[in-house]
Amino acid sequence: MNQRVSGAVGDYIPGPTKRRRRHRLYGHIISAVGERKYLVRFDDGSERECSSALLRVEKMHTNVPPDIQLPASSHLEHRVVLEELAEEVIDQEEEEPLGASPDDEEMEEELGDVAQEDGDPPNGMPRQLPTENEQPSAKDYTTIKKQALEKIQSLIGEKVTIKTRNNGAMTWTVIASHDPSDVIPEKEHNEYGLKSFKCGDYKRSEILCLVFLKLLFKDWRTKVEKMNAAVAASKIKCKPFTEKDFLTGLAILIGAAEFAKRGSDLFSAKDQLMEEGEEEDENWASLCPDPHFEKFMPFGRWKEFRRFFPDVFADETRKESDVWYQFSAAIDEFNEIRENLICGSRWISVDETMCAWKPRKTATGGAS
Repeated sequence: MNQRVSGAVGDYIPGPTKRRRRHRLYGHIISAVGERKYLVRFDDGSERECSSALLRVEKMHTNVPPDIQLPASSHLEHRVVLEELAEEVIDQEEEEPLGASPDDEEMEEELGDVAQEDGDPPNGMPRQLPTENEQPSAKDYTTIKKQALEKIQSLIGEKVTIKTRNNGAMTWTVIASHDPSDVIPEKEHNEYGLKSFKCGDYKRSEILCLVFLKLLFKDWRTKVEKMNAAVAASKIKCKPFTEKDFLTGLAILIGAAEFAKRGSDLFSAKDQLMEEGEEEDENWASLCPDPHFEKFMPFGRWKEFRRFFPDVFADETRKESDVWYQFSAAIDEFNEIRENLICGSRWISVDETMCAWKPRKTATGGAS
């Protein structure tokens, strides 16, 4: 075989730190003795079986003593050794590493420090053997992606079955990719997004509120009337809701999401700060003060709003034919608003928020 290699397998080097390191020995591979193991004859005359994780491919003239004659190696055998080592590097990246002997584990821990001291490549990784030209044997991402796209191109029109651990098997039909000639085809339109709405026509403090109401209701004032009709039909002692009450109730619903507290605590006045000159009592001021929604709506009034607000979505005409009559009209209104008021893109942009899958073992997720 006669491939020139080196490994940190020599005697321990005394150093200023407690961490022990070994001398790097140079030698030649005699033969393969097992899976990822080789019999190496070092320049000092010793022979040792070493795993590929501890070896590094060297040039034939690297660190050769002057009294040792270079072996005449066969080009065929030299190429076979390099191919075997390259395959092992790829296997180590894709597979779980098998348990190593205690002696090998000790040497692997020392490999990082010794490699940098002896001039290892700065980008070298544990268990990765560089080639003779000191180039990584694994393909880069660009090459892997190109090969994957070529493979997909050859499968257009065919059905491919993908097996998953939890969801069984799924069959996909391979189709050709489509790249639009115009990335933003809506640029000829004057409107994009919410139609007939110009932010410059409103105060900055009102823009978000108005956009919210336009996207949630076709006419929010009719919802107030519908809510008061439900109050009258219930014959419960409750004052009718004004438009201000309706908007305040919606604002409290949105604002409550910012606080990790019970609903009743959001209306609490227990953490009021002491006024100047007031004596300190047993109740300390909170580091996280409550929002004090009672300043905008009493808690009793809020419970009445919460009781009758779902009635604004109910459609009593569907009661006999639709079991979801209390909310199905809200879905229809939601879809109608987005169909008539939203100018959306003709292209769907797939981004990372639409795909939560992440490769965990390999950088490319097996795209090879």
